[in-house]
Amino acid sequence: MLCGDFRVYSQFYLMLVSSSVSFRLGLLGELRMRAVVFGSSGQDGSLLSLSLLKQGYEVVGVSRSSGSVSATHQALGISQSIDYVTADLCDFRETLGLLAKYKPDEVYNLAAQSSVGLSFQVPVTTFHGIVNGTINLLEVARYLDLPMRIFF
Repeated sequence: MLCGDFRVYSQFYLMLVSSSVSFRLGLLGELRMRAVVFGSSGQDGSLLSLSLLKQGYEVVGVSRSSGSVSATHQALGISQSIDYVTADLCDFRETLGLLAKYKPDEVYNLAAQSSVGLSFQVPVTTFHGIVNGTINLLEVARYLDLPMRIFF
């Protein structure tokens, strides 16, 4: 009877865990979490991606530019370990499709204007990108209702 109770409990626990956090199996069968990093090609995004990879995460790097593989990623030796995606956080449908496809456990928003000089030349565009990108990310998260954590 104890054995039967334990089996039911363990199946319920596995169901509960698998429904709240979506783990992936790595090459050796280990559990891996998936992180989507917006702004992954910048300095902070590159270092965050490196840290996540060292912790065993599967990393999806998102950048607005089509040449997403940055020189920093190559210098850090992580360019082959990241799944690169081109997307604009200000585009709701693109962001929705991206998060629906990858179903991340964690999302990091480091997306911003990469040039300080340009941010002063076009402050309204810079403001629009930061505010609308943040709103889109929060609205997509609310719409998809995925069990993910978002970091800004």
